[in-house]
Amino acid sequence: MKLSVNDILLIIIGIAVLSLVYALVQSVSIIKEEEGPDYMRVIANAIREGAKAFVSREYRTASIVAVILAIIIALALMREGGPILAAGFIFGFLGSAVAGLIGMLVSIQANVRVANRARKAQDLTRGLNSAFSLAFRGGSVTGFSVVGFALLLLSVFYYLLRNPVLMSGLMFGASLMSLFARVGGGIYTKGADVGADLVGKVGLGLPEDDPRNPAVIADNVGDNVGDTAGMAADLYETYVVTAISAMLLAYFLKLPEIYVILPLLIGALAIIAAFLSLPMVRLGKSKYIMGALYKGLATTVVIAAILLGVLIYVLKLPGGLYISAILGYILMALMVIVTEYYTSYKFIPTKTIAASSQSGAAITIINGLGYGL
Repeated sequence: MKLSVNDILLIIIGIAVLSLVYALVQSVSIIKEEEGPDYMRVIANAIREGAKAFVSREYRTASIVAVILAIIIALALMREGGPILAAGFIFGFLGSAVAGLIGMLVSIQANVRVANRARKAQDLTRGLNSAFSLAFRGGSVTGFSVVGFALLLLSVFYYLLRNPVLMSGLMFGASLMSLFARVGGGIYTKGADVGADLVGKVGLGLPEDDPRNPAVIADNVGDNVGDTAGMAADLYETYVVTAISAMLLAYFLKLPEIYVILPLLIGALAIIAAFLSLPMVRLGKSKYIMGALYKGLATTVVIAAILLGVLIYVLKLPGGLYISAILGYILMALMVIVTEYYTSYKFIPTKTIAASSQSGAAITIINGLGYGL
């Protein structure tokens, strides 16, 4: 039986919905976990209130900018599909906002529960295993939510419009929200972090992350709004931009329609591969956390490569597409490895920078900048 493009798009939409269902089920499961004693709940609630207040204010400001820009797009490009582009702009903005919000909400619920799991364990090994398992489940909620929302939005828009040019508004809307969430949240995070250190450690001699220092609460709020909400919005934007860019290339080259939706198909296969790889992410005897993540990454890449090979064969597409996709998988894995090498305390770059701090701030900055470049 030969599937039409409409049939394939409906399958992609179904996979995207299943991704969101998985995220919802895991979210409910995480919330059912015990939060811990009163002193942990008090601190966690303070962080939640701060994170929600920041995101509420940030989203209100971003929404005003988005509406103004959408009106300008609709009016300026009235004859070139401006209203559709403006609608896509708003939907892209909302999708990125929802992705960031989900990331933050999951984070502020999971963090105290992860800490409580570690606290309740009778020994370090069991505590690490238990806490890591819950933390990874929390992270998977954000991951599957982001790609699920992005793939669903892209598939539905293409199903309705059949023109990736008119979908370009999605890219700019997602980029706008990503800019607010990532940059705005990041600046807040770093400002609170430095302020907490200056007031707490330098000024009053308090330990790191002492809850008696209000700036520490603000710092943890920043971690949630910048490193989780901002990261989720950033990932969503990257996913949407790269997918539409690839679709535009196929569209402008006047290739068959299956080439245009191929990026969406690859995204759907990646969701399946990631889901099948979840059981592989577990700590071994070495308790090397990145090792557990590497096992999941490697399994995902292998499964995705197999599924993509079958897809290319069934659709009778050129083998060059498969080779380019495999190169993309390899480069992605190498980026993860290189990033860990330059940022983990186990390897030479971080040790060198730490040692240089004994010679003063200037040497530390020079070494850090050198390794960063």
